[in-house]
Amino acid sequence: MAASHGHSKLETWPPPAQTAGRAETAGKALAFAHYAASLMLAKGDPFHAVKIFEARQPLSRFIDVVRRSVVSAGTTTDTTWAAPLAQLQPISSAFVEFLRPQTILGRMSGFRKVPFNIRAPRATATTTTSRNITGGALSYNNITISANTSGGVFQFNGVATTYGNLTVAAPNYIQFGQSQTTVLASLTANGSSGSQPITLKSAVDGATATLSIASGAPTITWAGIRDITGAGGATFAATNSFDLGHNSGITITPPSVGGGGAFIGS
Repeated sequence: MAASHGHSKLETWPPPAQTAGRAETAGKALAFAHYAASLMLAKGDPFHAVKIFEARQPLSRFIDVVRRSVVSAGTTTDTTWAAPLAQLQPISSAFVEFLRPQTILGRMSGFRKVPFNIRAPRATATTTTSRNITGGALSYNNITISANTSGGVFQFNGVATTYGNLTVAAPNYIQFGQSQTTVLASLTANGSSGSQPITLKSAVDGATATLSIASGAPTITWAGIRDITGAGGATFAATNSFDLGHNSGITITPPSVGGGGAFIGS
């Protein structure tokens, strides 16, 4: 008599339910691929495409789904005439799900998943309160920082964080994490003469913050700059600006005659 042991049961991996789910997705994806091929052979004629699909895939269990996808001409009074198009959604969605892991985007990792057409919250009012963005070694899209007349600091934190185009309006006081490298696609920081300059500096006096841009020439005007190192291959130059000390990799040209006002946060 065979002995029964509580821990002798062998587990199947992947689990049967997961394997069945993948097979179902693959079947739907294949059906959509066959339909797309039929539509191409029919030169875009959906009625002819159904006939081709029926001839080429007579045993497909999705043949009724394809048949119901044929839509007659619509009218301005019939609000449900396009409803049959929804029949293709299950197999078309499965096709996208099946294909995504095979693409370059599908193979990329380390990114935060964000739904399409989502808007990120932003502060639109001026504030004396410090604002922070902590990157966490991730990649972000373009960032625009609106003018802040109240003097609140906007600080970038996070080691090896990458951003798209950074645009800063005047006046503003921007700090970058000390002893950290912030990677940007481009930088535009345009202050103005008078009382609307821009301050760009490290979060800690005497501790350098590095801005790395691969190529091009950042646009920096009417700015006060301190403890900043320009790196990465781009040509860093600031015109009508002020060298507040401990900068490198950036050419700072002061204004020819006065201007500049008081630097926010200085």
